[in-house]
Amino acid sequence: MPDDQPQQPVYWLPYTLHAPIPPSRRSSRHEFPGALIRTGAGFGCIHPWPELGDLPLQDQLAGMANGFLTPLSRRALACAEDDGEARRMGCSLFDGLTIPESHAAVPAPTMAALHSAHEAGFQSAKCKAGPGDLQLMRELLRASPLPLRIDFNETLSQNDLDSMLSELSSSDRDRIEFLEDPFPFDANTWTSSASHWNITFAVDRHVVEGWASAGVAVLKPAQHDAFLLANTIPPAQGRAVVTSYLDHPLGQLFAAWQAARIASSFPGLLRLCGLATHTLFERNAFSELLPDGPRLTPPPGSGLGFDDLLERLPWKRLH
Repeated sequence: MPDDQPQQPVYWLPYTLHAPIPPSRRSSRHEFPGALIRTGAGFGCIHPWPELGDLPLQDQLAGMANGFLTPLSRRALACAEDDGEARRMGCSLFDGLTIPESHAAVPAPTMAALHSAHEAGFQSAKCKAGPGDLQLMRELLRASPLPLRIDFNETLSQNDLDSMLSELSSSDRDRIEFLEDPFPFDANTWTSSASHWNITFAVDRHVVEGWASAGVAVLKPAQHDAFLLANTIPPAQGRAVVTSYLDHPLGQLFAAWQAARIASSFPGLLRLCGLATHTLFERNAFSELLPDGPRLTPPPGSGLGFDDLLERLPWKRLH
């Protein structure tokens, strides 16, 4: 039996998040399936993005049932372990911690959306973009009330990026807080391009091997041990961002807890995070308990919260 086989029975429940606007330029979907898991006293979340290389949900669950874990299912079990320990003790994982503030997630970037985010108190906005959005990005950067974080999910070529940036003035480029995964990661090319344009690059898809070559590391607790990775990053100001996996609010709160731990243990390491992502999807019973705005506050209850909602779910045994 593999040594990462869960020692207690695992229960699961499927869910689907509904997005009026696809939250990723790599997907045209509006429905996003995932699964909550329960083992012992704790809960976790598996929310794959096959467009970004994750195994589909049924393969994730089949592997877990047979003791073969993926990065997502392994982290879901780690979440359940931490959550369960706090629930057994009758305390919240957030006791004594403060969740860092977040940027605004703007799936359909328009000037109206950016002004709305500014009025809601956000200090930065993150936009998803692709090769067909270069002219739009130029227009937004010329008049945005907020600095922009633009995530291209490695969909550009270096020539695409050079073309976009060359048509911007230096003051327009100053509104770019960072470019996330602008084109496929290569340490030397990224370093030279970022230096040439005097723009910060952020690495997400290759964060484990690439954070040393990028200005900002995007840490996703749903994929890797963000706290452990943060411990390897030199404590320079603003070198990391913790984000959710655009997943269920339970997974979102796991990311928020990890961000709060990192902020407490490594002062100054984090920039504004990407934790306020529930507003990208239609409301459900869980997201109704989360506030809008730049700072999440955890729901009441033990562990990650949501006690009553989680207990009432019709769990099914996985193995």
